[in-house]
Formats: sequence, C-alpha cells, structure tokens
Amino acid sequence: MTQAEQITIFVMGLGAVIGGFYYLWNIGQSRTIIKVEPYVAVFPPNPAETLGIKVINESHHAVTLTKIGILFSNTEMRMTTPIPISQDSKPLPHRIEPHSSFEGTFGPGLYKTEPNMVFATHVYAQISNGKIYRKEIYFNPAKERAGAKL
Repeated sequence: MTQAEQITIFVMGLGAVIGGFYYLWNIGQSRTIIKVEPYVAVFPPNPAETLGIKVINESHHAVTLTKIGILFSNTEMRMTTPIPISQDSKPLPHRIEPHSSFEGTFGPGLYKTEPNMVFATHVYAQISNGKIYRKEIYFNPAKERAGAKL
C-alpha cells in the first residue's frame, strides 16, 4: 500500500468519524425541550389569587403553543384557557421562539370561584404537534382552604 493510499484511507476514516459525531449532535439539537412551571398570580387591588402557567422553550427551534390548562386528579377532565391573560393579550396559538418563554394566567379569583380547583394536580401545555408537557402543581390555595375547613 502506497503512502497516498494510506492518507486517503485515513482521511476517509476521519470523515466518517466526524460525520457520525455531527449526526448525533444534530439529533440532540432537533429535540423539542419544553418546561412547564405553575405559579400563583395575584391581581391588585383586590388580592385575588389565580393560577399562572409559564411555558419555557429550551429547544433550538421555535414551537407553537396551542393550549395551556389544568389537569385534575383521577380523571381525564381538563380546564383550558383559550385567551390567557398574558403580556401581549393575544389568544392561543402563540409562537415561542428558542430559549424564550410565555406566561399566561387564568382570570382573577380562580381558586375561589372554581370548586374543582381542589382536585387540580398538574398544569399542562400542548404544542402544535399534539405533544403535551405537564408539571405537578406544588401549591394549591384551594386545597389549603379545603383542608382548613375539614
């Protein structure tokens, strides 16, 4: 085998290895990574608590948010908000750019006016491909009030 053939085989092998690494890196870059965070929002002047949902797009590409809402325990029942109270006051669907977020809340006084909020366990966000991302509600004032009354 001549030196030119050895160099050719070496370059071909190096190209195959680099191509494999690029392929694996590209798979990781194309994944959709969404985080959903619940929070308690308060509307002044009357401190009426409501549920807020923050959806964070940690992907390297934009996604379209189609629904945000609440899941209830031991049931398929959901509550969604078609026009969440947000910074831009636009209805869903809403486009979230890479490494940015969207925050939306339900109307003021949700915990007082909605009796089923005692059974709320998770918040969720659905994107345009139908995939649902969810996160457990870690603080529920409706449960706290119901526990105090029992």
